[in-house]
Amino acid sequence: MVSVRTPSNPVLDRVIEPAPSGVVHVGLAIVWVAVQVLALLAGVWGVAVLFAVMAGVAGLQAVRTWRAVGIAANRMVAGWGPVAVTMFAIFGALWAGLALLGVVVAAIVVSVAVRGRGGPLAAAGATVRCALGPGVVGLSVVLLYDSGWAVVAMLLLLVAGYDLACWVWSGDDVGPYLTRLLGIITVMVLTLAASAIHTVFELDPFGPVAVVWVFGGLAATLCPLGPMVGSLVLPSAGAEAPALRRIDVLMVVAPVWLAALWGYLG
Repeated sequence: MVSVRTPSNPVLDRVIEPAPSGVVHVGLAIVWVAVQVLALLAGVWGVAVLFAVMAGVAGLQAVRTWRAVGIAANRMVAGWGPVAVTMFAIFGALWAGLALLGVVVAAIVVSVAVRGRGGPLAAAGATVRCALGPGVVGLSVVLLYDSGWAVVAMLLLLVAGYDLACWVWSGDDVGPYLTRLLGIITVMVLTLAASAIHTVFELDPFGPVAVVWVFGGLAATLCPLGPMVGSLVLPSAGAEAPALRRIDVLMVVAPVWLAALWGYLG
């Protein structure tokens, strides 16, 4: 359940999701963190399977929201596309890229004969959104694992901290901006903890401790943008897609981390 929000600005209302209410959101967040820990312990295949399943469910839920407003997004492509993209990432960036391209082509092909609101173009566009949003999260996390367990663990830790802070302090009385500020502060506090751990254990592939702070700063800056991009995957910010909202914080920070890490390791 989400709280009802009085529209104030059409642009902001399109991208800023309503604040969640109730302790169930915090409980689910804790369960999600625990499942991610187990996946990390299982290795890259554990991470890939977890995020493939979550991305696939997110894609299906996003399709449901588009169909509810009359846009015939394709369930098969939006559901299985993110799964394929995530699992192909195990074999490298080339295969993940080919899978992404295949999803786009499939979305266009299956939408050619669509009739109804918006026609084939709207159906293809909605299908691509539903598939690629979650799929990019899955492939980014899996490809990051190639650079070491510590990279993925740190990213998921920072994102979990941001999520928990936002959910704990969410509500109309707090406001979306203060909520996100508290999330950013939480990310920086966790970055301090990660830098202390790195100082002792010298976790690969970060090198100097300053690199940990650079990636922590990226996370703090980009985490608030993820849910906004997640809102653009859906027909409205308030559309119900719990699985998508579970991973949407990663939609910007995960691919940017991946690109930054590739640049750093060069």
